[in-house]
Amino acid sequence: MDDYKNKDNIKDESIFLEIVDRFFQLSPVRQLADEKEKLMIDSLNIPYFKVNTFYYTNEYVIEVLTPNIKKEQINFNLHDEYLTISIENKLEIEEINDQHATFKKISSLGNFSRTIILPHYVNTENVESSYEKNRLIIKFPIKNKHKNN
Repeated sequence: MDDYKNKDNIKDESIFLEIVDRFFQLSPVRQLADEKEKLMIDSLNIPYFKVNTFYYTNEYVIEVLTPNIKKEQINFNLHDEYLTISIENKLEIEEINDQHATFKKISSLGNFSRTIILPHYVNTENVESSYEKNRLIIKFPIKNKHKNN
């Protein structure tokens, strides 16, 4: 009997989590959250990159719009349901002028990251990613029991 109750609780929890996920993906709620985030970022003058998420029948897609960087500067780490995307922006310029015996070196280092909580219905085993024209795309398949048929 306890196993039966436990299975019902797990099923109820799964349904609740799905409802919460869908609520936050709705356009008005998401638009409000995006506007609040943009206002905070703009007022704090923090390095920032835009993240969009899309839910399709067979996959959950994360689109990251980056500054003009090389793909080697991008790292992402997946831990449980948390995806952290980080960018290392390193700039180093050296100028040597032998005629005037001058040397100039400019260095700049900036790291910034964002952590995204993934919905419970994504499969984190078969992740695909691509980077082209300042657009990082990360694709997660949907777990079979959550696909719309």
